[in-house]
Amino acid sequence: MARVAVLLRANPVASFNQLTDVLASKQQALAAAASAGADPSQLLEQLYWLARMAAHALADSNVGEVPLPPEAVLLAVGENTAHCVHMSETTGAATHRLQQPTPEQQRAAASAGTAAVERLSRALLELMALCLNPAATPVFSPRLLEACVGGSARWADTYLFPEEEEPLPEPLQATFGDAAGRSILDMVVTVAQHCLVAFPGET
Repeated sequence: MARVAVLLRANPVASFNQLTDVLASKQQALAAAASAGADPSQLLEQLYWLARMAAHALADSNVGEVPLPPEAVLLAVGENTAHCVHMSETTGAATHRLQQPTPEQQRAAASAGTAAVERLSRALLELMALCLNPAATPVFSPRLLEACVGGSARWADTYLFPEEEEPLPEPLQATFGDAAGRSILDMVVTVAQHCLVAFPGET
């Protein structure tokens, strides 16, 4: 899964948006299957892997280190611009010949990157919240809920609980901080409690 995350982060705007769209379409298909009484097994398996991919793309494991947004995410939302320029100046003559982006282009790219990170984060959280929908309860599997809870915990360590000395970039702080962050945390705790009650035999 770490290798999949590297591939997704290579072009985060395109890949994050595509992953978000696939997550949304599979959720709709799961809702349709639940309404029709169809076998949801294949959709649940697909959503399980999509949830894991989204969580790994958005956040690294915090084992043994302070959880920070991945470098690709920081670059996508416009952070570390000076670092990027320095790197481009030290990668050889071929790079020197490339035209540097204008400030307007940099702002547009940062806006697109921020939107892609926000969309994928919300798609992961919406998938997790789906288990609270009574219509989805009969088809929502403990394995998928495990992936959602684990993925949201991985995500929350980075985006809801940033260290004071390493705050989130301003665009992400505006989306996931303060009241919005408290609302997301309430939902995550509610789902975790639901997981413990609904599936007490699942470790």
